[in-house]
Amino acid sequence: MKIIILDNNSDTTAWQTTLKSLAEVVPVAITDTTIAAAITEINTLSTDLVAMSTITAKNLLQSNIPTVETPKRMHISARTHHGIQVIAITDVSYFHTDQKYVAAYHTNGMILLNDTLNALELEFADRFIRIHRQTLVARDRIKMLHKNPTGDWFIELLNCTEQLAVSRRLLPKVRKYLKQMKQHAIP
Repeated sequence: MKIIILDNNSDTTAWQTTLKSLAEVVPVAITDTTIAAAITEINTLSTDLVAMSTITAKNLLQSNIPTVETPKRMHISARTHHGIQVIAITDVSYFHTDQKYVAAYHTNGMILLNDTLNALELEFADRFIRIHRQTLVARDRIKMLHKNPTGDWFIELLNCTEQLAVSRRLLPKVRKYLKQMKQHAIP
């Protein structure tokens, strides 16, 4: 079986050769008129298919069709001198990046990850909030937002002595989140 792929850019000779070879298999009279008609029909169909695929792709992007999501990780892992260390994502207080690596600070210490901060932010957006271009904090670990005497903003986390800087660019987003949390808090 011979498969020939022709597109709108194929020359007329290629189309004629293909259609004549098809005539040998299927007993049909092939003339220059039928070849021209077939080429016109194929071009029309291919144009219609391109238009339909564009509309379909646009409709899919705009529709609310549920998509299949891969399950989120419940743990993060890193290779250490002790072997592979696995940490439950619920134990992570915050992620902080410095240069190439991302450090995950958790209840029992810190591990270095090969993941990017952007990838972690996308994957765990419901659990972590970005407070700085270098830092993601666990939403349920935020204790307090405060301003120091020099005018810089910091977040204090539960069970953590570090004060994490909040960037001026992300401060409105952090305040909005904390305001929402305060409204939903049980008195």
